[in-house]
Amino acid sequence: MNVNKTAKKRKRRVIVNALLLFIFVFLINYVAFALSVPPSHFLRFMSVGFIMCLLIVTALCIWIVHKWLKEIGREQHYESTKTQKLTIGGGLYECQSCGNRKVALLDKNCGVCGIMFGDGH
Repeated sequence: MNVNKTAKKRKRRVIVNALLLFIFVFLINYVAFALSVPPSHFLRFMSVGFIMCLLIVTALCIWIVHKWLKEIGREQHYESTKTQKLTIGGGLYECQSCGNRKVALLDKNCGVCGIMFGDGH
């Protein structure tokens, strides 16, 4: 549970930092415009700001796709192992589907969730 909270805080911090960078770039352009910077310099400010925003958006898109692909991998791994029993010692096994830790070697299905075990054990 604590790891989940930490991950949520990290995600929130990344998004807030990206938004703050957008605001910072916007404010620089606004200040440059308000100070009547010559048009050639203002165009450079705008170009740099636009490129920075594109880099931020690209990085966030790559990050989102990476997290999405990682989640798909985890889901596929869960689907492939949920019908197996995991050895926990003392002649007991754990159901990978529901976490029931009172499964015997000869049990064909879980007493809690009812899932049929595969040929793994």
